[in-house]
Amino acid sequence: MPEEGFQPAKPLVFCGIYPEDPEEYVELEKSIYKLALTDPAVVIHKESSAALGNGFRCGFLGILHMDVFNERLDEEYDIGTIVTTPNVPYRAVLRTGEIVEIENALMAPDPGLVKRYEEPIAEATIMCPREVTII
Repeated sequence: MPEEGFQPAKPLVFCGIYPEDPEEYVELEKSIYKLALTDPAVVIHKESSAALGNGFRCGFLGILHMDVFNERLDEEYDIGTIVTTPNVPYRAVLRTGEIVEIENALMAPDPGLVKRYEEPIAEATIMCPREVTII
């Protein structure tokens, strides 16, 4: 039973992972799910691209997390992959007031319908010794 107040990790950076050789799709699938067993913060969804074929859309805690996962995939399972440019989900607030979650630019609504876009931001406090001068 999880501790009170516990919340699962929420992925912030997403990328597509596709096999270099379409014949290796099944091996890539097995490998990705095996790695995810030891990394519960990774979110995996199957996806298909007209240009790249069948693959996976994976969510990570950040770019370093994504890089480490992909490095392990290469080193531990020796599968050549194509990794798409990482992106973050954002929202489109439509002129009607409706809010649309966008995880991929292909999902974006017609620009004429959009009032504004919202991207995730973080509020942070940086604590350091007094001797450090912040410019």
